Amino acid sequence: MKPVAPLLFSLCLCFPAIAQNTASISPPKPDLVLKRPNSKEEPTVALGNMKTDNSGKVTGSFVVYGGPPLTQVSSLSFSADGKLLAVGGTPNFVEVWDIENQRKILGFAGGSNVALTPDGKVLVTDGKDIRLWGVPSGELLRTIKWTGEMIRRFSFSPDGTKLLVSSNGNDDAVFAIPAGERMATLKNTQQGQFSKDGLLIVGGNAKHILIWSTKDWSLIRDLSNGPDYVTHFAVDPKEDLAVVGGPNTARLVRLGSGEEVGKLGQGYTNFAAYSKDGSLVLTYPSSGFGIWDRTGKQQCRISELGNGTMAVSGDDRWLAAPPVGSGDVMIWKIQTLLTACNVPSAHP
Repeated sequence: MKPVAPLLFSLCLCFPAIAQNTASISPPKPDLVLKRPNSKEEPTVALGNMKTDNSGKVTGSFVVYGGPPLTQVSSLSFSADGKLLAVGGTPNFVEVWDIENQRKILGFAGGSNVALTPDGKVLVTDGKDIRLWGVPSGELLRTIKWTGEMIRRFSFSPDGTKLLVSSNGNDDAVFAIPAGERMATLKNTQQGQFSKDGLLIVGGNAKHILIWSTKDWSLIRDLSNGPDYVTHFAVDPKEDLAVVGGPNTARLVRLGSGEEVGKLGQGYTNFAAYSKDGSLVLTYPSSGFGIWDRTGKQQCRISELGNGTMAVSGDDRWLAAPPVGSGDVMIWKIQTLLTACNVPSAHP
């Protein structure tokens, strides 16, 4: 399947310089698995226009139908301290989990894209409109009218006062939280991402990488991009590099000049993130989950690490990913993945 954009530790993994290791490995066993009921009835198969030739080979067409839609996780979001994980998926379910105790503290039907404010007190979901919910109470705090196309991704600013909304074919929109008022529409910008300090949003399209100030919503920089459309951005904590994901590869780009430093994997990129100190980049294109250094050298590739939907906790302790065709969520300690890849850590 083609891959489909923060816990009790305050300790940050500090990643030292490491030797390149590009061998592909099998996924290690998850450290935790959050399990939910998952109905998987076999569909009905109806055959039509089928023919058998003299050799016994069957040709023609068939139709598969019936049975309920399979549960599939499509969105994950940690609170900044990693204690909570929000899960959204199809067909229309939303959950919030206490990771330490592997306990679901909130769950309801409605929406499939989710994000938690950094303090974990507010959950945002999509649907007919954008809705803000209290955590863990489940109280509906506010409804924000949405008239755009299908929402693809939510993200909050580091201080939780701004909500960035990315959708199909629309310019990214920014809303004030908790008031719900639209603060800005970022022209020609899609799949934007806040910088670590929240002072910038980096996004763009098939022709441009655009850098916006969140102070006055002025356009700070316009860099060349393309020819492909964008699927994901990740901004280096030092704000001098960004990962620009697309349908064919993820590119490592200098934000000062637009220079391409390297390519990070092959195929459609739906996930990219930096480690807290910016020394490592994590991506998941079609070619598999990859760990890279700041120069774009691949340190490890792990095949089939879930369905491509991912989230990393802000303290660099956890990586979450769902299995294909399941409502469960697998969670690895980042250290487990580094150990499997023979990538050393300063804190074993």
